[in-house]
Amino acid sequence: MTTVDVGVRILQEELRGHGFELVQRQKLFDRRASYLVIQHSDSKQQIDFVLTDEYLSDLEKTPGYLPSLKSHLAAFTFRIQNISWNSFYCISGPALNIEIQWPSEVMPQRAASVMWVNVRDLAQPSLVALCSAVMTHSLYQFVLKPDPLAVFHIIVNSVREAVDRNELKFYKRDEHPQELQIVDARAERRSSPANAQEIETFVCGKIYWLRETTSTNCGEITPESLWA
Repeated sequence: MTTVDVGVRILQEELRGHGFELVQRQKLFDRRASYLVIQHSDSKQQIDFVLTDEYLSDLEKTPGYLPSLKSHLAAFTFRIQNISWNSFYCISGPALNIEIQWPSEVMPQRAASVMWVNVRDLAQPSLVALCSAVMTHSLYQFVLKPDPLAVFHIIVNSVREAVDRNELKFYKRDEHPQELQIVDARAERRSSPANAQEIETFVCGKIYWLRETTSTNCGEITPESLWA
């Protein structure tokens, strides 16, 4: 058994402990990585992502890797209670469905990679913003290499903040410009912390939205379900 196989076994054990199972693993030989699809045992919703062989090999013995994996899986467990786990609420009000497409691609002539992201306005489902989330090499090296699942909240929050700043435009799909809209993926959040009124407005709006869009079988709304 290789160290990658050991990492996959550990991943499967952690998935089962959080109510998920690994339903697909596809080797990406050109980048020494695996495309993985996990499925929640109750809701049957699926989440896909890519993990490198290096990460899987180091999962067992590298300090910090396993705790961060557990943390992300716990967040997935709460998000999966929603009808759509990849629907998110913005400070400025819009509710979005954010679909990240794997795997990432290297950007030519730049020390960066890019992921395609489809953003749909849930209040006006016919409107979309087709984006490319740009991740610098330093972001990968210092943040995503040791904590690859952090890419979810980094891209989601970067998209939401771009919407809050009115930097993304939504179009009918057949009218969207061919050039994708650029979102700079950043690990850091807004420069100034939210004040009490902003937090209250956001939480109240998010809870109202969840009450309106979550089925009665998806569990009660908890602070954890407000993740990202």
